[in-house]
Amino acid sequence: MNGPELLGKYAQGIRDFTGASLNECSLIGASLPEIVLQDASLNVANLSSANLSHSNFKGAQLNVTRLSGANLSYADLSGSNLNVANLIRVILTSANLTGASLVRAEMVRATLSQGRLVSANFSEADLREAHLDRADLHHANLTRADLRGCVLAGANLTEATLNGVDASRANFNGAVLKSVELRQGNLSQADLRGANLKNANLRWVDLSGADLRDADLTDAKLSGANLTGASLEGANLVNTVLVHADLTNANLMQANWVGADLSGATLTGTKLFGTVRYNLTFSSETVCEWIDLSPNGDQSRTVRFGALEKLDSFFNRSPAQVRITIDSPLSAAAHQTLAALGYQLSTLSPLFEAPPSLEVTSRKTVQTYTSAHDMLLPALAYGAVFPFQDRNPAQHIILDVLKQLQQYLADHPEDSLSRPMLSPMSGALTITAQRLGAIATDQISSGESDPFFRAPIQIELINSSNQRLDIYQNPRFGLRPSPPPDQPLPTPELPAQQPLLSDVLTFFRGCRPPETAASQAIQ
Repeated sequence: MNGPELLGKYAQGIRDFTGASLNECSLIGASLPEIVLQDASLNVANLSSANLSHSNFKGAQLNVTRLSGANLSYADLSGSNLNVANLIRVILTSANLTGASLVRAEMVRATLSQGRLVSANFSEADLREAHLDRADLHHANLTRADLRGCVLAGANLTEATLNGVDASRANFNGAVLKSVELRQGNLSQADLRGANLKNANLRWVDLSGADLRDADLTDAKLSGANLTGASLEGANLVNTVLVHADLTNANLMQANWVGADLSGATLTGTKLFGTVRYNLTFSSETVCEWIDLSPNGDQSRTVRFGALEKLDSFFNRSPAQVRITIDSPLSAAAHQTLAALGYQLSTLSPLFEAPPSLEVTSRKTVQTYTSAHDMLLPALAYGAVFPFQDRNPAQHIILDVLKQLQQYLADHPEDSLSRPMLSPMSGALTITAQRLGAIATDQISSGESDPFFRAPIQIELINSSNQRLDIYQNPRFGLRPSPPPDQPLPTPELPAQQPLLSDVLTFFRGCRPPETAASQAIQ
């Protein structure tokens, strides 16, 4: 069958041309919507600018075929072969190319938005400036493809293969790249904001100048990667492998950098204001001459390093936390009351803007607050204990511990304990105590009527050096059996013991000066 014959039959209302042989035929500009060419052979045919929307090309042979400017929107090309085909500016919006082969296809400025491209083979294809936004490329093969300037925003590339790809300046904003294989690729200047790169293999990838703000790189492998000047602000870098990676002048402000391997990495000039960092691994080959801790990344505050020990100590900064363990499981009613009181606290002070994490077992409930700075821990503990019956003895001990610390420094002026931190600690505690009076008394009394809030508690402070201080524990904590739920707990026979001064000194010596605006966090 040739082109004119097909057009004549199509004009007569025939749509099904399954298995037709149309090699080298010319159908330039033809209007053939909804045509069925399943398993047809159209090798080296010319269908440029043709209207083939909603057509069926399942299993068709279209090798070296010209489809430039053709409209194949909503077409079914699953299992078809379009190797070395000319698809420049082709329209494949919402088309189905599942399992299709497009090896070395020319697809410059092609439109494949929302297309189903699962397991399609685009190896060595030219997709410069093509649109694949929201396309499903799960398991697709794009090895050594040219994706320069390509738009893949919101696309699904889970477990796709992109080894050796050139995707410089490509747009992967919000794309899913979980477990993707992208070794030795070029993503310089690429937009990867909010992209999901969990467990991705990015070894030896060029990400220089790339925008990875708020990206998720949990468990990703970036050994040998070039991240010079990249923006990783707010990114999740938990357990990320960065062995011998180059992070020179990279922006990691507000990132979550926990458990990463930085053996042999270069970190000079990285911006780390507000970065959560601890459990990081270093080696003698790790290079870091200085880092930038200024809020605006303008190098107004820098820290320089001369030894690996100092580098390791600085980078492994744990989150400062207050951990309250309640000797009772959390009931639904108690949860509701706790949330209401937590909201009240958040309106009084920025210290409580972030809700605590909760861990509930059959016997206990653990409530964990995270602090912006070590120096805010006493104030945070003072306010966090407010909903519980144990608040009075606990708050008394917190105030007394700070007084003891101040008295010790007055008696031992030669001690190296950081004095500049004590004044902000005391100020934050005073402000918190004053503001607690604004919480409605009826909410407090309603909380105390619940057995959960009458249960014994213990309070633990954890500083940024991961040192712990048991600052308060009810003497009845952990004792069993407990009194019946309808009976209040008896007054402890013995007062709660204060922590030893030696333990207090050890803990506060491990506290580190803040890296963020302290006055803003307190006020």
